[in-house]
Amino acid sequence: MLSQEVKPIISQTMDMQVPPKKELWYYGLGAYATFSLSTLVSTFLTFYYTDVVGLAAGVIGTLMIVSRIFDGVTDV
Repeated sequence: MLSQEVKPIISQTMDMQVPPKKELWYYGLGAYATFSLSTLVSTFLTFYYTDVVGLAAGVIGTLMIVSRIFDGVTDV
């Protein structure tokens, strides 16, 4: 039983189709827009908290990572 070759289930049940390159580019552009907006907001908040509010950069980084971990845990 252990010496038998294990075959993937996907290849037996359906044919996988590769999406066209144009469609892949559109998905990539959408992801780029989302991530660039997120980066812009994070950069502004870091600048605001350090220069205007006066918090230390280590505290800001800790707050951001804790909030992301909390968001990831509560989304599950």
